Amino acid sequence: MTYELDAWIFSADIEGHHGFTYDFIGAPIFEGFMEATPHAGFLPQLNSGFSIRRIPSCLKALDQLRRYRSRWKRQRFFLEKFRFLRRWVSPALLQVIFDDQLTGYFTGWYFHEDMIWTHIVPVLFPFFKVAPPEVAARFSFEVNAPMLLQRQQGVLPLGCHAWAKFPAFWQSYIPAAKMLL
Repeated sequence: MTYELDAWIFSADIEGHHGFTYDFIGAPIFEGFMEATPHAGFLPQLNSGFSIRRIPSCLKALDQLRRYRSRWKRQRFFLEKFRFLRRWVSPALLQVIFDDQLTGYFTGWYFHEDMIWTHIVPVLFPFFKVAPPEVAARFSFEVNAPMLLQRQQGVLPLGCHAWAKFPAFWQSYIPAAKMLL
């Protein structure tokens, strides 16, 4: 479990909130990220601030990702130099090969590790299962908590992340949130 200091846990029922069902589960991410509107759609990634990862699957993915690096360099080189080759590569793989997060990971530059785990790794290694956003919302909220709570028929998730950024909503559930108003 990853529990950043701006997370909060509401329940001990990890299994009931699908915490052990996937290789990675965390709060859903919306279009617009932290500035998402209540009508924003889900993005295909999850947030890692309050998340659970299946360690054996992560270790396997890290090993395969390490070995994939040299192939990635070749793929990227040829797809940049010979653009006509792109028609034979799936759109999902093309997006991953040229993704800034993967480039950052492989070059030692800046990257968001949750984007690597929930967007890059599942495309490259289909064995790695990430919770769909609708299921992830039963596990954790971050942005759009009022809308997610309504979708969950008023049932809180296992926990939440970044509650201090939205104290007006969380004050009814987290006593410390009132101090931030």
